[in-house]
Amino acid sequence: MAGPLPKFFRDALTALPVSASSAWAAFDDRPVRELRIVAQQGIDLLGDGMGTVLVHEGLARTEIPAPITAADLSGDAGFQAALGGTDVLAPGHADGATVRLVQRALQAVAARVPGTDAALRLAGWGADGDYGQETMAAIAAWQRAHGLAVDGKVGAQVARGLLDALKGAPAVDLFQAVAPAERTSPSARRIVETARAIIEATEDAPFTATVRGKAYRYFGRLFGTEAVFAGRIDIPGNVSYGLRPGTSYWKCNIFAGTTLAVAEVPVSSFQFNPPSPTRHFPRAEKFGPRLAALRGWKMVQALDHRDPDDETQPLTGTAQDAEIAELLGLVQPGDLLFVDHPGRPGEDGGHCRVAVEAADPADADVAPAFAQASQAAAVIRRDGLSRLGGGAELQFWLVRYTG
Repeated sequence: MAGPLPKFFRDALTALPVSASSAWAAFDDRPVRELRIVAQQGIDLLGDGMGTVLVHEGLARTEIPAPITAADLSGDAGFQAALGGTDVLAPGHADGATVRLVQRALQAVAARVPGTDAALRLAGWGADGDYGQETMAAIAAWQRAHGLAVDGKVGAQVARGLLDALKGAPAVDLFQAVAPAERTSPSARRIVETARAIIEATEDAPFTATVRGKAYRYFGRLFGTEAVFAGRIDIPGNVSYGLRPGTSYWKCNIFAGTTLAVAEVPVSSFQFNPPSPTRHFPRAEKFGPRLAALRGWKMVQALDHRDPDDETQPLTGTAQDAEIAELLGLVQPGDLLFVDHPGRPGEDGGHCRVAVEAADPADADVAPAFAQASQAAAVIRRDGLSRLGGGAELQFWLVRYTG
């Protein structure tokens, strides 16, 4: 027996059709079993781009039915019998396939025809093939709206009206390309905006942010390897780093952690030197897994390309590069990408990147734009397969905030 439509999906039905531009965040990180119910029992409530969303969130494309058309409805023998007046669809009807087609038609009209009664959405059980109370109520709402006798059954007049409404409804492209900006959550946008603002700021015109009543100031050169002044970098969450001119050290984890802390999303840190309360961010090759363990974060994909015979060295080849290209293709604005360099653990560490733009689908190098620390300052640079493939890295962690 089919289950009810998931609550998150019922909540998303306030605006129809449910489109990628308005509802991507609602589908993010939902259990695949819930998405499967949506595809099976609510596909015709979805609008442009939502098939792309379902695939991105874990469904196979073969699990996603095409939107119903008037031809699908009129080509069904059971529906033709109702249309011709030789049968009436009503509770207890044995032909569940025809009942499901009629339910899908009701949902399609609800989504595609403005002003349609909300009862046609079948928001409780959807197109489950069972002519129950919800379907009766939807048909009754249709009959009332069109001046027909109200009995909640599908006879010739209701069948003709549904078919005509479906013929006049606009087509839906479930697999329309979805612009990266349409699938970026408000939290991800804050992460991107913060990273860009820090990089664009200068010592004379720093980026200023107030977090929990305290003001913080940053600029791109602060995250170069050379200290630009004697003092401290103070970061929300009681994180602090001392700066000493003449001392060089990499600051990619400091830049990534600062971006997240200022964007006010959960960020991993640890007490650096107890009993001092001062905290530090994990180094790059530990940051990803620790961040993914925090509430609201998820590990989108992790790759381990360490050679089993020598874990300080990478496995290389077309298979590994294909996995890296796939990972890079998943990167969305606001994501964090962490890598571990070849060598012994802790030796030359790794690197942290904050994604600010997805890779161009036509880019063979699959190179997203990343905000990141570099030798002179924090910068934005496109890094793709040519930089990250070919054994350049041992491990990869792609992490996303979904809270």
